[in-house]
Amino acid sequence: MKRHKLNFGNRTVTEQLAICRRVASGEAKVPKEHRHHFTPFDLAGRLADAEAAHEDVERLKHALKAALSHRNETLRRARNSAGSSAGLLALLAQGEPAAMLAAGLDLVRDKQPVGLPAAPANLRVLPTDFEGRAVLRWQRSVRRCVFMVEATTDAAARTGWKQVKSVTKQSCTLTGLASGKKYWFRVCAVNAHGQSAWSQPVNAWVK
Repeated sequence: MKRHKLNFGNRTVTEQLAICRRVASGEAKVPKEHRHHFTPFDLAGRLADAEAAHEDVERLKHALKAALSHRNETLRRARNSAGSSAGLLALLAQGEPAAMLAAGLDLVRDKQPVGLPAAPANLRVLPTDFEGRAVLRWQRSVRRCVFMVEATTDAAARTGWKQVKSVTKQSCTLTGLASGKKYWFRVCAVNAHGQSAWSQPVNAWVK
C-alpha cells in the first residue's frame, strides 16, 4: 500500500488552498454511508473560513498598496514644498547660522581633512565550520582606505607576521590556513596619508 503526501511545505497560501480543495473534492465523492467518518474534520467549513480569510488579506494588501502609493506621492510634494520654503528661509536669514538654526534649518558642516587613519578597532575572529579557514571582522576608522591583514603562528605574536589579505571592506575570509594550528591576526588601514598603527592582535585555533 502506497503512502500519500500533501506537500504543504514551502507552498504559497493559494497553493495550500488548492490542495485543500482537491482533498475536499475527493471527500465529496465518498459514498454516503462512509461520509460520517469525515464529520469531525469539517474540511468544507474550515476550507470556507480559510478562503474567506485569504480574500480579506488580499483586499487589505490591495488597499495597503494604494495607501502606500498615496503616502509616497504626498510625501514627495511635501519634500518639494519644504525645499522651496527652506531656500526662502535661508535667503531671509542672509546666511547667518543663528538665524538659520532658529528657522529650523540644519547647517552643512565644513569638510574636515581625513589625515592618517587610526588603527582598526574591535578586530575579532568569527567561528566557521570549514577546515583551514578563518573569518575576520573589524571596525573602520576612516571611510576610504585599504585594509592590510597579517597573520602569524608565533606563540607570542611578536615575529613571523606575513600579509595574507588586502581588502577594502571591514571583513575578510582567509583560506589555506593550516588546520589545528593557533593563528594570530592583525589589521591596519592605509590611505593617501599613510598607514595606521596595527590593531590589537587576536588569536584563534583554525579547524
